Amino acid sequence: MNTDNQTAVAKFGGSSIATPERLQLVGNIVHTDPRIKYVVVSAPGKAQQGDNKVTDLLLLAHQEVSTGVPFTNTFAIIAQKFKALALEARVAIEVELEAIRYGIASAKPRDWVASRGEYLSAKITAAFLGFTFIDATECICFTAGGKFDKEATRQKLQSVAKQGPAVIPGFYGALPDGTIKTFPRGGSDITGAIVAAGVGADIYLNYTDVPGFLTADPKVVSGTRQIPRLTFREVRELSYAGANVLQAETVFPVREAGIPILILSTFEPKKGGTLICPDQSLNENPHDITGIAGRENFTRVTLERAGMNEEHGFAERALAVFAHNAISVEHMPSSVDSLSIVVAHSELNGRLETVRQGLQTDCAPDNIQIAQNEMALIAVVGKSVLGEETLAVIVSSLRQAHIPIRMINLGSSKLSVIIGVENASFKNAMQTLHQALCTK
Repeated sequence: MNTDNQTAVAKFGGSSIATPERLQLVGNIVHTDPRIKYVVVSAPGKAQQGDNKVTDLLLLAHQEVSTGVPFTNTFAIIAQKFKALALEARVAIEVELEAIRYGIASAKPRDWVASRGEYLSAKITAAFLGFTFIDATECICFTAGGKFDKEATRQKLQSVAKQGPAVIPGFYGALPDGTIKTFPRGGSDITGAIVAAGVGADIYLNYTDVPGFLTADPKVVSGTRQIPRLTFREVRELSYAGANVLQAETVFPVREAGIPILILSTFEPKKGGTLICPDQSLNENPHDITGIAGRENFTRVTLERAGMNEEHGFAERALAVFAHNAISVEHMPSSVDSLSIVVAHSELNGRLETVRQGLQTDCAPDNIQIAQNEMALIAVVGKSVLGEETLAVIVSSLRQAHIPIRMINLGSSKLSVIIGVENASFKNAMQTLHQALCTK
């Protein structure tokens, strides 16, 4: 198929531009693919094991300033990374580095500091590629309340589309008054999708350090295989459950526009990848079970109260306590006289006692049991995941491996089932379920 007239947006993750050698790989990819008219980049990531991401270093410098600790050493590492890239791109960045150093020293807001990695990375990449640099503040808009402004962004990106090949920083945009506002971590994926939708791209190429989605995390499970095709819904399920290939919110802008996503490796660009399709009709994945993903360290808060099922508003009051404390709830399994609320332990952030007191006051339960940081959640995703045979395999395989099941949530999406196991059993459970469901 002739793709010369197609337009692609290519996003390169932090690992793709961590060194001058990797910047060369990015240049080779862009200059050999005539479809790529727009490039979105992250801040430089880890070049090797034990290395630090630039964004983490910037936030460390911001913290050091706020606590009165000198940030000279931290900033020197940041500057060294950027100077090496700038030398490869043959561009001067001393003025930019000094502006960032001064901004950190003068206690600029956290979002401004966090965004400077993407900002300078994009300026260097644009010079290296010979593309125009367009700051994300010029085209990625947020409302005064801090929410993404889809309509304002669409209008500005239509103007960007007329300016020719461009590099845009990922991860951030601007409030109406020009103040920097960032997306959640991993937000460069989101920026790439927004740009793809805004310029009317035919495809969104997401280059990372892995050649697409695998049936499980290879750091946890052995014997994984690549998934050639996924639907947007399957990606949402896997990403939310812990598959770190793509930021979970990325699918929204391109799904609405009907733009497919192709996940590729910067280091092996010709190796297949995973095509993420708008709907099930385009998904040619022959396997009934697509893959599994999971995360550890969840806390379970269980409320017991006789006659709970007959009391109107009990669950609503319980959830309101978590909402009041800005804590996201993951799952809420229940029985006749008990209700469990499962949250990521990191969400509690020292507020567990406040939550306990709020539940006691607003819900007056007979008993509150809190199992802190004791459970891992594993999602099994696939088109037949709710079939009787699949559910039987899940239960029987975990039982044979002597892994107790703490929770099963069948959900309503018909694409996934969530299994709760003890943290200590997480890796064994992942390997057991992958062997039973994804190797046939």
